[in-house]
Amino acid sequence: MKRSKAGRERIKVVTIAEEPLEVVPHVSAARGSQGIVYEGLPVYRGEILGLPVEVEALIVASDLQGLHDNGEYGDLLVGEMLPATLEGLL
Repeated sequence: MKRSKAGRERIKVVTIAEEPLEVVPHVSAARGSQGIVYEGLPVYRGEILGLPVEVEALIVASDLQGLHDNGEYGDLLVGEMLPATLEGLL
């Protein structure tokens, strides 16, 4: 594997599963303040080469500000409840 200019190995994504392991339901604001949308955050497993041995997993995510959808409106953001969900999947 190639090394970066600093001499460290670069990480390389080898595979990403085609189907998600889990889909976390959440509620978000619709674009243009047009109400709310019910969505699901898919969680995929992948394989990465080049991680340091002390790193067990790498989580890559983007906007996690939607509210967790547990059937009621609560104040728990997806990003706040996601660690427990991921811990159960590892």
